[in-house]
Amino acid sequence: MSIEVFASADPGLVLGRAGDLLTGDPVGHNVVGTKLADAIRYGEPGRYWIVLLDAVPAGVAVQQPADAALAVAPMPPELVAVVADAVDADGVTLPGVFGPAGIASRFAQAWAGLRGIAAVPTSAERIYEVRDLRFPAGVDGRLRPAGEADRELLLSWLPGFEAGARWAGTNPAAVFVTRRLAAGDVWIWDDDGPVSMAARTEPVAAVTRIQAVNTPPELRGRGYASAGVAALSATVLAQGLRCVLNANVDNTVAVSVYQRLGYRAVLDVLRYRLG
Repeated sequence: MSIEVFASADPGLVLGRAGDLLTGDPVGHNVVGTKLADAIRYGEPGRYWIVLLDAVPAGVAVQQPADAALAVAPMPPELVAVVADAVDADGVTLPGVFGPAGIASRFAQAWAGLRGIAAVPTSAERIYEVRDLRFPAGVDGRLRPAGEADRELLLSWLPGFEAGARWAGTNPAAVFVTRRLAAGDVWIWDDDGPVSMAARTEPVAAVTRIQAVNTPPELRGRGYASAGVAALSATVLAQGLRCVLNANVDNTVAVSVYQRLGYRAVLDVLRYRLG
């Protein structure tokens, strides 16, 4: 058995070589796939590693943007330390790592040993996929695409926003809103005016992830977010795509909402701060 790690700064090359991994487990690889697709679309620099098992891609790790936490995808556990060794050999600085719980944990432990630093768990999340979509009853309003006229409102709804990555020298919320608006991927629940928002990622391997679900505090408790997520989920499913979302395991309110809509847990995700 041979193990080799292939490093590249070319997201298109990596996405091409890792294509079978994405199609084989599109939900588990959705985050790294989205990052690779965004890097291609926006020309954003990053670093990418593919671990090859007998010359066949068996795992992917992505640092994109180039100063972000490392995103690791599902891979055989015995390969994780090999990936950590390769990233370390490239002299890379990592502020953190995240991914499937077992893989992220193994990488964090290996990296802490290599660099002589602490690996501190910062959050636990769960990926959910909608299986049997159910709509909340009695919620007034409708779903509509967000437009440029909504930009400032959307920004005001995303204080302290982090899109799972950092953009050096920029406002993450502004970058997120600009990109998602241009792609037509921000939606608003409107009840005689905007009352809630949700966004979606561009599909990768026929999977779309709903994100940035938010209702202003003064408008919560009326079912707006539930209705918006349900309607956006229906839009995604109608396009023949699978629909997933992430939720922090400590956010019991959001978790219960998503479960009532028909979302079911499929994968646990851990985030670590490194150093």
